[in-house]
Amino acid sequence: MPKTKAFLIILLVVGALIGSVLNHLVTGHVPEYLTQTVKVGLSPAHLDLLVLQLDFGFGVELSFCTILGLVLALFVFRKL
Repeated sequence: MPKTKAFLIILLVVGALIGSVLNHLVTGHVPEYLTQTVKVGLSPAHLDLLVLQLDFGFGVELSFCTILGLVLALFVFRKL
């Protein structure tokens, strides 16, 4: 399987999703500091062109499990 940038991005997204699901599953069963999330991103910017209105923004919620999923995805990518 070729190591392309697109494959890396897909693998990282899948790793982050698996980490987020894991975070929701273990909430309440592990110490709270392991499941706390931090929101990182850009606040929405509004562009009004009279005919068209656009909103641009980006945000990510990071937790320990999400970061663990990203690290594991990078590990898998390097091993392939």
